[in-house]
Amino acid sequence: MQGQGPEPKAGDGAERVEVEADRIEDGAAPGAIVPAAGTLPSYGLSEATLKHAERQVALQKRAKVIALASTGPEDWVMIDGKPYLAQAGCKKVAGVFGVSISEVRMTKEREDIGGEDRITYIAEADFTHAGRTVQEIGAASSVDKFFAQRSEWSEGPDGKKSKRTIRIPLAEIDLPSVRKKALTNCYNRGIKAVLGIGTFEPKDLIAAGIAVDRIGSIEHSKQDKSAADSPEQGEKREKLREMCIDLAGGDKAKAVAILKEATTWEKDGEKIPGKGNVKELTQAQVDRHANPNIKGTIASRWKEWKAAQDKE
Repeated sequence: MQGQGPEPKAGDGAERVEVEADRIEDGAAPGAIVPAAGTLPSYGLSEATLKHAERQVALQKRAKVIALASTGPEDWVMIDGKPYLAQAGCKKVAGVFGVSISEVRMTKEREDIGGEDRITYIAEADFTHAGRTVQEIGAASSVDKFFAQRSEWSEGPDGKKSKRTIRIPLAEIDLPSVRKKALTNCYNRGIKAVLGIGTFEPKDLIAAGIAVDRIGSIEHSKQDKSAADSPEQGEKREKLREMCIDLAGGDKAKAVAILKEATTWEKDGEKIPGKGNVKELTQAQVDRHANPNIKGTIASRWKEWKAAQDKE
């Protein structure tokens, strides 16, 4: 179903050019894994209230475990080191718990801000479980760094490499992907809100047996540690990338896994996932892994690999 949205208010600087509304079929009948939360007594706390709260907390923890168990690496994406459910993963969790998604609406807004033309998609939907309904929204814009920027390396007359960030014009941006991101953000927020399961951390996925090294990752510019590199540091970073590809036999996906494994570490007995992109490494990490004399570094492993190659 398509219709025309309300006219923007004067002076808001935005022109709403399109409104789309779609309806998604409800999922399975709501289950009873997470019952709707009761209303707290108006007269204050009581033993019964505390017991009810404790039970809700326990149920929400169980719900989180079950949600994780229903997904695999392909259902997640790492954004700046944090795991987010992709749209397919959201639908899996919704199906397991019997969450129905309805009244899905998508608004497309075009704005001219400071002479820059941008398009924003805003998704809205109702999420119902066990008789409880919440409304959530999710947004994505053509100026989001993932869609609007890319990095390019160039080599100067002296042979040194440098990197610059390129702004992608609106005409070249993949708008269907921007729209999909808005819908995914809406699903992500709505399903977690109606089930009360909160956010996920990498350690949650690891505890659930999900192979985080097989999860695709997105890094925004704020996570790009290479921006402050000196020319020498930039060369080290690029060399590390090449060494990982050598160790992986040219397989780029395997090279990502090698880098993640090498940069994984422990803190207070907790395993901290490594980085899958050399641009995410701190300068200290780059210096360490570029040193072939430190056991376990990328450079030391590459040195052993190269020695074995030379013997053949």
